[in-house]
Amino acid sequence: MSRCHRIKYQGEWKAREVIPVIRHTTLIAGVCASDPFRSIPLFLQDLKSLGFVGIQNFPTVGLIDVNSVFRANLEETGMGYECEVQLAREAKRQGLLTTMYVFNEDEARRMAEAGAEVIVGPVSYFQHSRLHD
Repeated sequence: MSRCHRIKYQGEWKAREVIPVIRHTTLIAGVCASDPFRSIPLFLQDLKSLGFVGIQNFPTVGLIDVNSVFRANLEETGMGYECEVQLAREAKRQGLLTTMYVFNEDEARRMAEAGAEVIVGPVSYFQHSRLHD
């Protein structure tokens, strides 16, 4: 069994163990959108089949300082925040609830344009932004 299949199997096993216990609770999956070995459309279909009703971009590259060399490298190699925007867009297309982390005005705009239903940001950002105008 390949490593990817083992991970998928372990994730299904864990979800199947938890889902029956929380029948009356909304189940939202944290999804690492920057995994270059994951087909996001297929992964989201799998999550839906397991009983998840929504997703969140977690872990998120948004937690990495936007001015750091590491973040710049992620963005340059196609593993940056845009993957998370595309995740939101695909999840919305598939009818999943999208609760997406943002860390600046540009990310908030991009997530809103992608159709995210819930935008989650640090309170300090929203206190000093023009988003509430």
